Amino acid sequence: MAALFQWERQGAVSLFERIQSEGRRYSPTLQGQIREVVESVKTNLTNILNSHPGACQSAVELGVVDFNDAVSGTFDISEKIKETIKDCILRFEPRVSQVHITAKSNELEPLTLFFYVELQIMLDDIVTLTAFNIHLDNDRHYYLDSSTL
Repeated sequence: MAALFQWERQGAVSLFERIQSEGRRYSPTLQGQIREVVESVKTNLTNILNSHPGACQSAVELGVVDFNDAVSGTFDISEKIKETIKDCILRFEPRVSQVHITAKSNELEPLTLFFYVELQIMLDDIVTLTAFNIHLDNDRHYYLDSSTL
């Protein structure tokens, strides 16, 4: 138990990221740590959004429902998917405290759904805001555009 008191968060990145990057030094600056946490959240969101309920035995509800199931009985597809994405983020990414999602249209790619996502991320007592685009392609894969920080 004493070992838990010595545990260093290393910028609050996920356990798997700390294991995979063993020996890597994390940023000593607050700005660097915030950047690492934001990137960690984005990586986790990519994994969460591309998971499907029932695929993870330890968290059977992890992921976004199938596109066809999400839109049954509704006329506004993008609104239903937007709410599904928001619920999934708030439920399975504990570092995110608030989410605002806006559906966007793209005439060049009418079969691809686009969303603009704004997140409030908590790191200890520090709140940081980040925003990025998500698009859902016709193969039902979610992609985060990390260039919009």
